[in-house]
Amino acid sequence: IREEAYGPHHVTVGHVLNNLGNTYESMGQPILAREHYLRALAVYEASDVLTGVQMARLLRNLARVSAALGDLEGAESWYRRSLETWEQALGKNNPTYVGTLFDLAGVVDSAGRTEEAERLRARADTLGTS
Repeated sequence: IREEAYGPHHVTVGHVLNNLGNTYESMGQPILAREHYLRALAVYEASDVLTGVQMARLLRNLARVSAALGDLEGAESWYRRSLETWEQALGKNNPTYVGTLFDLAGVVDSAGRTEEAERLRARADTLGTS
């Protein structure tokens, strides 16, 4: 209905697609979740009214479902992009994105890069206590 009312590339449609992705993810349907998140991403990337925070959250959603599907390389890429977007939107020392840092650390650790994972966790711990 929103797509008909606003057109397929309106940011409101992106929000609905992101919310549908969240619903599918919570129902244990990561493939359907990823499909909706990717559609939302296309809308968000075309938008000139979207905030960095909204984009960062969507990118984190994509990272989470990628990890759930066993795509650790993709998950790491989405987490890094999310982190970069958080930092651009809120600055480098904002505790809002501590969860993204911890999630990225988990993926990096799973890839066998323990030292890098520890640095990410230490940064998250520092931000979480500031």
